[in-house]
Amino acid sequence: MNLSREEMERFALSSHEHALSAIRAGHFDNEIVAVGDFRLDEGLVRHRWKKWPDCRPSSTAAGLPPRWPARSPTAPARCCWRPSEPSRTTT
Repeated sequence: MNLSREEMERFALSSHEHALSAIRAGHFDNEIVAVGDFRLDEGLVRHRWKKWPDCRPSSTAAGLPPRWPARSPTAPARCCWRPSEPSRTTT
């Protein structure tokens, strides 16, 4: 497929919105385990297309994560999981 960056970002935003709606509707209640007082990923919030282009990409053209300040509130590690990485779970 030959998709433009804008087409991919619009699809990503749509997917993000669908996931948030499904979680809020309770479709994942049997899949999500609360950790302490946290039941919902704080990084999963409603976004507006107007602000979406201001977000940094989650990887560089070489496929490597960009350099982010460790405590940056927009760091991709805090708000998304990339399928190329193993999921991080605690026991």
